[in-house]
Amino acid sequence: MSAVTMNDLATRLGRLERQNRALRRLLLAVAGGGLGLAVTAGWNAPDGVQKVVEAERFVLRDAQGKERIRIGTGTGTENNGPVASVTLFDKDGKEISNFFADHRDRSTGLFLMTPDKMSSTVLYMKENGSTHLAIQKAERVRCSIGIEGKENGPSIYVLDEDGGVRFQAPKP
Repeated sequence: MSAVTMNDLATRLGRLERQNRALRRLLLAVAGGGLGLAVTAGWNAPDGVQKVVEAERFVLRDAQGKERIRIGTGTGTENNGPVASVTLFDKDGKEISNFFADHRDRSTGLFLMTPDKMSSTVLYMKENGSTHLAIQKAERVRCSIGIEGKENGPSIYVLDEDGGVRFQAPKP
């Protein structure tokens, strides 16, 4: 270190400080340019509003961070298949209703249920014209009112706790 003088150290330190400032300015310019590009590319609509937003799933959460609404594609609540659905959750995050469109059999439906899923009402329609309203208790259909396809007439079923037919119209 004796060969290095104080002037040499001061010169080298000055050069390092200038390089450091130049790198900071370059980094700031690149970051600013990237941010500006992202803003102008993302918000290019004349009125500042996006015309199209695309995603496979949207989740809306309440102030506590709990999921309250899910809009997406999937199989019912799992959202991983050919079903488009809108699912609503109660304040505890339990599913209470689900509107779906199933692309496999071109059916649509609406499920309304208690948070424990012990009682539910299901309304659905299939492509062939079948339409049903089912009232379920403990995951078993208790009452079903519907039309089976375009060629068949209406039907009404009231079932007991074991799934036996208590009432049927028309009679077979």
